[in-house]
Amino acid sequence: TTGLEFWFDFPDIAAGQTAAPHKMVIVLSVVLYLMAIPVHFFIVPLLEPVPQILRPLPLIVFQVLLLTYLVMPQVTRLLKPWLYPERQTAGSK
Repeated sequence: TTGLEFWFDFPDIAAGQTAAPHKMVIVLSVVLYLMAIPVHFFIVPLLEPVPQILRPLPLIVFQVLLLTYLVMPQVTRLLKPWLYPERQTAGSK
C-alpha cells in the first residue's frame, strides 16, 4: 500500500483491493475532527511553555501515533462492512 491506505488494510481482504477513496476521506476527516477537539482542550494548554513554532510537532506526533496504533485499527474494523461492501475476502470465494 501507499499513502493512507495502510490504515484501511485487512489481512483477509484480497490483495489489491482498497476502500473507496471518498470513504477513506470521510472516515479520516471525522476521526481527525473528533480527535482534534480533546487535543485542543487538554493538550494544547500543556504546551503553553513551548515556543509557538514548536507546538505543532508534539501534537502531530501524538495524533499520528494514536491514529496508527489505537484509533484507526478499531475504526476500520468497526466500519469494514461499509468500507468493503460485497467484496470477496481472500479466504472466501
